[in-house]
Amino acid sequence: MNRSLHSRLLLAASAALLAFLGLAGLALDAAFRNRTEVAVEDRLQGQVRSLLVAADLDEGGSLRMAEEPPEHRFRQIGSGLYARITDAGGRQVWESPSLLDKSLSAGRPLMPGQSSFESVDMPGERPVFLYRFGVAWETMEGGVANFQFSAAEDTRRYDNETGAFRRTLWVWLGGATVVLLVVQVFVLRWSLKPLSQVAAEIDAVERGERDYLESNHPREISKLTNSVNTLLKSERDRQYRYRDNVDDLAHSLKTPLAVLRGWLDSQPDHESSREAEHQIERIGNSVEYHLRRSASGAAIFSRPVPVGPVVSEIVSALHKVYAGRNIETTVRIPDDLAFYGDRGDLMEVFGNVLDNAFKHCSSTVTVEASPTEQLPRPGMHIEVTDDGEGFPDFMGSRVLERGVRADTRHEGHGIGLASTRDIVDVYGGTMEVGNISRGGAIVTITLPSAGLSSPPTQSG
Repeated sequence: MNRSLHSRLLLAASAALLAFLGLAGLALDAAFRNRTEVAVEDRLQGQVRSLLVAADLDEGGSLRMAEEPPEHRFRQIGSGLYARITDAGGRQVWESPSLLDKSLSAGRPLMPGQSSFESVDMPGERPVFLYRFGVAWETMEGGVANFQFSAAEDTRRYDNETGAFRRTLWVWLGGATVVLLVVQVFVLRWSLKPLSQVAAEIDAVERGERDYLESNHPREISKLTNSVNTLLKSERDRQYRYRDNVDDLAHSLKTPLAVLRGWLDSQPDHESSREAEHQIERIGNSVEYHLRRSASGAAIFSRPVPVGPVVSEIVSALHKVYAGRNIETTVRIPDDLAFYGDRGDLMEVFGNVLDNAFKHCSSTVTVEASPTEQLPRPGMHIEVTDDGEGFPDFMGSRVLERGVRADTRHEGHGIGLASTRDIVDVYGGTMEVGNISRGGAIVTITLPSAGLSSPPTQSG
């Protein structure tokens, strides 16, 4: 799927923004959790120091604690703050009343002066942070008694602090994300507005509503717009020069041909004169054909030509030509249907096809045209039917070849439908002929919205 430049930039910038804010949120969360754990360690270290202050050795070398623990939560059952003192053999010397029927791991023995901080599980309770510190106490006999002081705090306070921080963090980051995304949309829209204007101007040129692009664009795209304008001017100049050259050639040949024709008319009537006149007529027809073709072409940047009035004009003229036959005509063309090309080409297409239908119908001719859904502008689908004898089945599409006539009873040179096909080919369209089931001929033409093909070559 081809996404627009705006959507690509928006998706890419939004993904980068979300990734950055997400990683920033995770980093801040990790930093806060680490800092909170350090704060817990500091608190437990302070509790151990207060226990050291409250502890002392008696004359027998036994450790005794003050009757009142330094922290009141040590005395409160279920407070979440626990303390324990063990000797060098890991035997319990003292524990806080808050531990009551709870088990606190002593961990591996620590050397005097060593400390450790970790998170451990307490059976039947929430996990706790455990801080342990190894102590060497000198006895009155000159010996040394080793003890391990442990203080633990459950994760309730830690979870509350980190939970509150996470909620605040992600609320603010979410709000910042929404604000930044909205700002980003406006920034991208403002930044890409010149490109949207260029696209709109190109659409207007394609619809024939303007001739060139504006020149007051940002310098990053001004070179592109200037190049497009140069291309448009070059293409129009080329078309004008081509038409002028063909016109000059055609008109330069007309005068000598007229002189030759006049000279032949003054000569005695014999076979060679008739043959020469026939060849001169062929040259004249060829000149007229190329003169018409020089004025046609599928211009990509053409102003729209209303189809309905052109068809009405042609039908009105044909009714005068075939006034004695009382031909009934049905025209079904939307009022807003437009042809993006040369008006002369449009008249040539409908004129040739309708003239053929009027010439061979019994009493009715129907012409229908409808738009085709194409971008950047609609094309056109044309159907012309009559109730005549139709095209001979054995000829098929050969009736579209130059000089081939399906009906020799009427005057003509067999170039009307062929000329129409040439014009349709120039516009990159298709033309088909056939017969309808109820009797009569049908000519179907489809013209795309725009497109140039190589101009047809003149046969013969």
